[in-house]
Amino acid sequence: MSGYLRDSQLRRQLEEKVKEATRTRQAAEDGIKAAQDLVDQARRTDANVVDAEKALAEANEAMASKDYKVAVDKAGEALERGKRIYRERARAIVDSSSALGRLAKGVGGELAETEAALAKAEGALASEDLGTAIDLAKKAWKRSEKVLQEHLSSSFSKAQSLILAAKNLSRDVAPVEDLLSRARTAMENNDFQSALDFTNEALETITDDLNSAVDKEIHEVEDLIRTAAELGADTTKATTLIERARGDIGNLDFEKAKNAVRQSRAESEKALQRSLDGRAGDFSKFVQDARALGADPAIGQESFDKAEAAIKKGNYREGAQLAKQGFQAIQQAQFQRVVGVIATSR
Repeated sequence: MSGYLRDSQLRRQLEEKVKEATRTRQAAEDGIKAAQDLVDQARRTDANVVDAEKALAEANEAMASKDYKVAVDKAGEALERGKRIYRERARAIVDSSSALGRLAKGVGGELAETEAALAKAEGALASEDLGTAIDLAKKAWKRSEKVLQEHLSSSFSKAQSLILAAKNLSRDVAPVEDLLSRARTAMENNDFQSALDFTNEALETITDDLNSAVDKEIHEVEDLIRTAAELGADTTKATTLIERARGDIGNLDFEKAKNAVRQSRAESEKALQRSLDGRAGDFSKFVQDARALGADPAIGQESFDKAEAAIKKGNYREGAQLAKQGFQAIQQAQFQRVVGVIATSR
């Protein structure tokens, strides 16, 4: 082979090597840029991109050392890691948005648009259109978030109203206020499940406590109404007020319920007082009749005196019971006297 041909072949080989090196360098640069772009996208979604960044750093080091083949390999590795990380992050975002949607639907939210957006997000995930999937999921999240925030805001207002009512009724509200504070903190941290749990617990706790307190008073007044009715008193108004109180409890309006119970108690006491006042005259007649028969009305008189004293102190039920005992004692004394007279006449 002549020197000319040999030189020509060497030149071609050298040119080919230069071209190959240029292509490899370009491939490395393109690979590094693609990997960097993907890592940046993943990072913007708060994904953990440490693994991808490690491979990317190695690619850049190889590039700086002009080891373009290694740079290409490391850039490819960084790209694959970045894709995996980005895909997993997109999956997590869509899943989180779906979970929030279910939570919002559970409180009665209208989420037709949200569900449609999430369905599209799933489709985008399947076709590896991760950016679109994330955008759709974030839009769905915002709709669900709005529903939950509105629901929680309404629940907070309801709880605050009940707390105020409880304070006015001298109830201990510290545990409920603590639960409500925890709920607010959870909502601020986007922990909507905990926010709902704390809020529901607060509402249940305060409602149960107020129900128990007012219901106890209702039972006391109902006992008073029964006592008044047994003595012949008209308890219609008092009974109506108790029914109104129960309706107020059903509407969670405990202060109105308390007022209705208070009015019912006053009406019951007045009715009982009127009945006992009327019975006082009857009792005097019973005493006179007993004495006319020769019966001893002392025990009955003592009971009735105690009844009057109890009523003056506001102990209406005790007074009514003592009055009944007085009447029974007089009747018993009369009966015994009649039996004695009959026995003597034989």
